[in-house]
Amino acid sequence: MSRIRKRLLTALQPYRQHVEQVRRYGVLVLMGLGLLILLEMAYDPSHSDRLKEQELEVERLNALNSNLEEQIARSKAELNAMRSDENYLVHLARRDLGMVRAGEVIYEFKKENRR
Repeated sequence: MSRIRKRLLTALQPYRQHVEQVRRYGVLVLMGLGLLILLEMAYDPSHSDRLKEQELEVERLNALNSNLEEQIARSKAELNAMRSDENYLVHLARRDLGMVRAGEVIYEFKKENRR
């Protein structure tokens, strides 16, 4: 048995060397590919363009957010005025709905277009 085993090991020796060589160079090739991929990702010009676009989008959303906060503050102030000031409700009814009190006379003046 040992002779057969010895012959088999001797016959497989070139294949073993080939496998070791593939392992050795395969690791180097994979490391090289990984390095190339990392370099490509780091120096990708579209990456910086996307970053700039995202920064502009964040600025736009922040501006929109501040506008909405201002609108909310104005709406809250108007709501508080409606709840607490009866004259403000009368003002809104006259302004927005065109309502008048009984016995009031409304005069409307039309401006002439002078050219």
